[in-house]
Amino acid sequence: MNGFVGEFMILLGFFQVDGIITAIATSGVIFAACYILWMFQRVMFQELKNPENMKLSDINTRELITVVPLIVLIFWIGLYPKPFMKTFDASVSHLITKVDPENFRPSKPKHSEHAALIGTEKLAKLQKELQGK
Repeated sequence: MNGFVGEFMILLGFFQVDGIITAIATSGVIFAACYILWMFQRVMFQELKNPENMKLSDINTRELITVVPLIVLIFWIGLYPKPFMKTFDASVSHLITKVDPENFRPSKPKHSEHAALIGTEKLAKLQKELQGK
């Protein structure tokens, strides 16, 4: 469930760039979910053929104490991811401001330090090289 949140956020962000590729990627996510459900059905609901496996007991108390907090976390992250997302909000905001295309335009009256590193002549030379390719 918490993996779905990550996939959904990636697809939601990429949908703003290209909707067709996002639709193709979404079909991949749907196929993966179908495969996981098919695998779960075969593992959990198929009859036991090995007689030694029939002697195995189900989950014991120690295993239950270990698994229950993980299950709670999985559902918590899946249903309400905001507290976890908030922890890296500041770093993502900082990254977005650093890679904003407006920071790299030397024609701006007050351009950033990144644009100051590339002079107008060098920028024109780079643009000519890119157009020549």
